[in-house]
Amino acid sequence: MREEVYDYLHNYGFSAIELDKIEKENEGMFFTNLSEVRKNITFLEEKYLETNEIINIINENPFMLTEKNNRLEALDNIYNGILGIDYESLIKLIKNNPEAYTVSPIELQAIIDYMKGLGFPKEYIKQFILTNHKVISMSSEEFKKVLKR
Repeated sequence: MREEVYDYLHNYGFSAIELDKIEKENEGMFFTNLSEVRKNITFLEEKYLETNEIINIINENPFMLTEKNNRLEALDNIYNGILGIDYESLIKLIKNNPEAYTVSPIELQAIIDYMKGLGFPKEYIKQFILTNHKVISMSSEEFKKVLKR
């Protein structure tokens, strides 16, 4: 990881041990720059997450530091636009599933479309996802198999 990225994250509150773990888990850290990392930290801050919560989320999911805008925007569109999840519920979803903004928006949309196709209303789908937060990390095929059980 670049020295400026390391210094920024260390000053943000990450320990040296945590930064070593992040670097080992996410090889993208070798190629990312400070502006990308800052952008992703700011993205989480704009979700009204506190510093310690952001550190916990990134420790659980180091890929959040190198996530690209198109995925963040696509997932925001699903969570806020399509499902209409309020900020409080979104914060809870992110805390319960730190992968919330690194999952495949295509797979998540396929899960939502599948549930709609089965006749579930939007509000039910939203509550189902909020209650079963690991669903968003599944592929649509995995989800279909689990749902059939």
